[in-house]
Amino acid sequence: MKKMLWISIVIVFVFGLGLIGLYVFQNITTTPIFVTSIGKIISNPRPYEDKVVKVYGEVTKRNSFVFVKYFLLKDKTGEIAIVTKKAMPSKGTKLKVKGRVKESFSIGDYQLLVIVQEDIK
Repeated sequence: MKKMLWISIVIVFVFGLGLIGLYVFQNITTTPIFVTSIGKIISNPRPYEDKVVKVYGEVTKRNSFVFVKYFLLKDKTGEIAIVTKKAMPSKGTKLKVKGRVKESFSIGDYQLLVIVQEDIK
């Protein structure tokens, strides 16, 4: 009787561990761990100003001017410009970007926030 109880406990424990592992794996594959939502940065930029953040999203637009290359990165919560010196990612690419939040310029209540991309380490 004790042996059956222990076997039942072990089965429930292993099953529970499996469910937890599946949940974590699913979240890792859809949105990487330790990223900040773009909407959080846009809605309250002050705590992020000049801080390094990691964001994850899909590239929606690419632009290259003489001195500046940037692309727009969009997640479920918003969209932000990523200034880069690296090769430009293709439109539709999903990627994680590490960079420093900067206020590009502001006119009245309108402000343009960008993330200046750094190497991911």
